[in-house]
Amino acid sequence: MTRLSHCIVHVGTHKTGTTSLQNVLAAHRAELAASGFFYPALKDSTRNHNPLAHRLATCTDDDLASVRDDLTGSPRARVRSEDEVRLLLSAEEFSTRICNPHPWTGFDDGTYWDRRRDYLARLRRVLPDAAPVQVFACFREHESYAHALYATKVLSGKVDWSFPEFVRRCAPIFDYRRQVEVLQESLGPVRVASFEQLRGDLANRSFAWLGVPIRVTSTPRLRPTPPLDLIHWLARAAQSPTAADERERRASFCRDYRRAPEATGASVESLWQSSQQQQDFLGACQPPTVEGWPPVQSTGRIADPAGLDRRAAEIESEYRQWRQRYGGRRKPWLYFWRRA
Repeated sequence: MTRLSHCIVHVGTHKTGTTSLQNVLAAHRAELAASGFFYPALKDSTRNHNPLAHRLATCTDDDLASVRDDLTGSPRARVRSEDEVRLLLSAEEFSTRICNPHPWTGFDDGTYWDRRRDYLARLRRVLPDAAPVQVFACFREHESYAHALYATKVLSGKVDWSFPEFVRRCAPIFDYRRQVEVLQESLGPVRVASFEQLRGDLANRSFAWLGVPIRVTSTPRLRPTPPLDLIHWLARAAQSPTAADERERRASFCRDYRRAPEATGASVESLWQSSQQQQDFLGACQPPTVEGWPPVQSTGRIADPAGLDRRAAEIESEYRQWRQRYGGRRKPWLYFWRRA
């Protein structure tokens, strides 16, 4: 019978290529098993362990035994039975989650760090008692991470806040130093990597960092971040009285949008509308305590409000033409392809 000798917990973070890595890990599950790695295929998701992360945040303490059985009791027949096996988990939601029904609320009420420790204690309770845990956390440059994460959450409908409100309400997740400290207190040693250093060959460099014996020739880019001008347009609609089906229609439009060649002001690199907003954010950020890690730095990029408004009007016009032509039933890319 196999024994889980230790646990590798990849906590993401968001927007560091985690979806691409998880898809590769799932596709190579048999190869991993042959090398002594158990990458569980849970009933709620065969590719990643985000459903497990959410379940830990919402279940009762009495349910933890059942969660543990579902995790460590999954079939391991194809793993080499004569060896000790390493449990491998990957979920970017491990990097931010607290015990709360909604994943993106409760970060700004002054209790985040206590609730974060409570959540991570739950995660440790569902892992094998005798198996030491090693945590892997990949961090992205702060401003880039904030913009990319905001874009993803607006696109998915998770938040309808402005960008400055988003970074204010989610401030603890940008304190990388304390996140690492709490992970280490609760789970075990933490290995930290920089997304900017991994991204040139994301999958292979990440697998080498994780100690996973997989190499791939290419890694498809999944869930790319939409351009910020689209996100600004979508967020403005989300902050106004808009029916749910209309919001989803606009989000679908953003996912498949093909930029019009004649668009002006299309290169939007920041959603900060003042240097004070930017400095307030950077003042709350902390780098991880890792030798050689660069200090928190500013890009110095500030949006032009007039340019953002002009671009939003252009996108709104494109959207209305698409709605008029196809009634919102066709994929947006068909409209742009036919128009060209």
